[in-house]
Amino acid sequence: MKGGVWLIEANSVGTPVIAYNSAGLVDSVKDGFSGIIVKENSPFSLANEVNNLLLDGVKYKKMQKTSISWSKNFNWEKSRFQSLQLISQIYES
Repeated sequence: MKGGVWLIEANSVGTPVIAYNSAGLVDSVKDGFSGIIVKENSPFSLANEVNNLLLDGVKYKKMQKTSISWSKNFNWEKSRFQSLQLISQIYES
């Protein structure tokens, strides 16, 4: 699945995410803050990072809080405004 809205939605309820290093996902995850971008795009690496995060209760608790903080950078009003600006720029070109 391309895009990362669902990652930010997970962050908004305090769920850190583990994601592959791919377009859309890297734009939605602040590595080490709202989640973890795996170094190698493989199921093993993904599972390993999930396991490591779940075993580190202190890191998980911290990342829960920072995930919520990260998600507050995104909202539909801001997205609407930026989209309208882009459309205006294209239209004026």
